[in-house]
Amino acid sequence: MRIFIYCADPREEADLGRKINDQLLSRSERDGDERVSLLSFYGGPVCLAYPKHRLLENSAIWLLGQIRAGIKISPEISDVVLIGHNCGYYNYVLILADEAKKREDLKTAARYLRKNIRTVKVAAYYDNESSFEEIIGVKKAHELRPVLQK
Repeated sequence: MRIFIYCADPREEADLGRKINDQLLSRSERDGDERVSLLSFYGGPVCLAYPKHRLLENSAIWLLGQIRAGIKISPEISDVVLIGHNCGYYNYVLILADEAKKREDLKTAARYLRKNIRTVKVAAYYDNESSFEEIIGVKKAHELRPVLQK
């Protein structure tokens, strides 16, 4: 089972959800044979890139707690996929970042997640309007270890 974490920006959320379904889910996930969890909230994985930032620290703690709770409730969770985009949440938390910095922040968020939750594989993608761009240095979603069949 995989968890997808992305931003709830109402200007982008529906499109991100559709693109995740069309481009990143396997056929069995789309058909409902394998479960996925979609976790959407403002800023998405940004808080994991800045876990000590005064406006993001509580969100980072909360998100790690959500992932840990999910793993405890559903031990078949094996992968976490972080999705970034040209997010306006950066303006809210007073971080100046161009798109290159936002891509780099996805790498940072993935490293932070790996360091704090070692039982899952982590992938990261950046939404570049028409498709998802793999973040180099982070495994691709299809390269992650598949869920063990029962």
